[in-house]
Amino acid sequence: MSYDSELVLSMANVDEHEMMTGDSYPALYGSADAASLKAQHTHLLLYKVYLGSLVLGGVTSVFTAIGSQVVNKWLYASLAVILIIGLLILWITRARQDDKIWFDGRRRVGQDRYLAIHDEGGALP
Repeated sequence: MSYDSELVLSMANVDEHEMMTGDSYPALYGSADAASLKAQHTHLLLYKVYLGSLVLGGVTSVFTAIGSQVVNKWLYASLAVILIIGLLILWITRARQDDKIWFDGRRRVGQDRYLAIHDEGGALP
């Protein structure tokens, strides 16, 4: 049984009075929009930090060509730390799944706008 058919079956068991009314859609729109924007901000911030760590690692590796043996030892150690931090940030980004929340929120906002327009006779939320 698909998700859509389960939704139709579950909606068949709901009274008309328990269903959402047209004035519920602006609140749904607002909460989905806020969650989506917050997830977008967090996702893009984490990716900026991750890309920054890659750039910083690249710049650090350039200086190994001109450094002495002692300096290179510290540069290699700092390069390893920078790349490990970058991998941890990437792991955190994948675990949080802010991109999924962001895209699902955008989809939900579109659905709420559609429902509000058609239920309210063309009024945008």
